[in-house]
Amino acid sequence: MAAIVTGFLRLLQPAMAVISQKQGAALWYGLLGIRLVALFIADGPWATIKQDFTCNQTVSDFCLATCFNQQFNFPFSGLWSFTFVASLVPVVLLKTRNVWTTQYLRGSDIEMVNSDAGQDIKDGSADGPSAGRTRRNVPVAFRLLPNIICCLMLLLLEGVFLFLLVFRQLPRIQSRIFICQTSACTVDLQCTIFSQMDKLMAVITLVIISSVICGTCLIYLMNLAISCIKNI
Repeated sequence: MAAIVTGFLRLLQPAMAVISQKQGAALWYGLLGIRLVALFIADGPWATIKQDFTCNQTVSDFCLATCFNQQFNFPFSGLWSFTFVASLVPVVLLKTRNVWTTQYLRGSDIEMVNSDAGQDIKDGSADGPSAGRTRRNVPVAFRLLPNIICCLMLLLLEGVFLFLLVFRQLPRIQSRIFICQTSACTVDLQCTIFSQMDKLMAVITLVIISSVICGTCLIYLMNLAISCIKNI
């Protein structure tokens, strides 16, 4: 447990850097770190879901597997892993855009200084680069457009993930007893799973984390919209 807490605090450091230093993509790194820890915690109860599934009668493995597939006919941990990998895409794109923008502005400043120095020498000025020259003016809306697109991609992904968690996965685990009616079994069976509340809490944890990420994306988009409006 101490190792988990220590790793969790390390993953939170990028998010804290956003508050103190306002670093660009660090907020999303922090959110992804929290999601990764939540996936690690949630995967524990679900790692033994097949072994924890049992019915009220001794039946063949074929019958038991059919009942299991009938109840859990929607991917759980596979969906969690896929959405985490997919959520890396907009964050990586945002980071790549920030690096490209930094290099672009740095090169633009060097070109500006060199051109100003040559113009000052030609004009016989000894005051250095012209004071009135500034870096290339780029509209705020255009500069923030990649951030908006990446944030919308992440919001859409988390929204779909949250919808599937609430309306497809939670109903599969809320019932304590499942009625299995299938032609693979000779009789109707009543089935259940061990540690049902632990598995339910794991899904609820992911719902909460996904809701937090969606809320953060909405607040971030609102701030970007306000910035664009102020600079019109």
